[in-house]
Amino acid sequence: LDDLSFSCYYHYLLPNQILHFVTFMIALVGIHVLLYRFHFLAFLIIGLPYCLFHLYFTGAVGAVYFSHFAISYLVASTFGPALTGFQLVVVFLASAFIISLQGLGHVVFERRLPAFRLFEAALTTPHFFVLCMLFLLGY
Repeated sequence: LDDLSFSCYYHYLLPNQILHFVTFMIALVGIHVLLYRFHFLAFLIIGLPYCLFHLYFTGAVGAVYFSHFAISYLVASTFGPALTGFQLVVVFLASAFIISLQGLGHVVFERRLPAFRLFEAALTTPHFFVLCMLFLLGY
């Protein structure tokens, strides 16, 4: 609960929440493509526990991540095997750029720098954003 409170404190404005949600979900597809291209098992070993973590804490959030994981699998299995080395670098750089837009959201909307705490950045903050979007949609 403390970690979710921390995420809320650093992301209390709706435009920043939406920016973080969208950029994280887009970048996550890129990460899934890279993992799938590296090895299918890497895609499963990292992706499934991530979804299960979210499912454990909030069923609806877990459902969103499992749906996203399924879509990422379709994208990764369709396009991943055909990507050349240069294209993989482009996917990596695009994902890194999209994630860096979150820092811009902090400066523009929140008027402060991000905290850069790894656990929150990887797990609790993405959970918080999905909850925020679900609440926005009436959950």
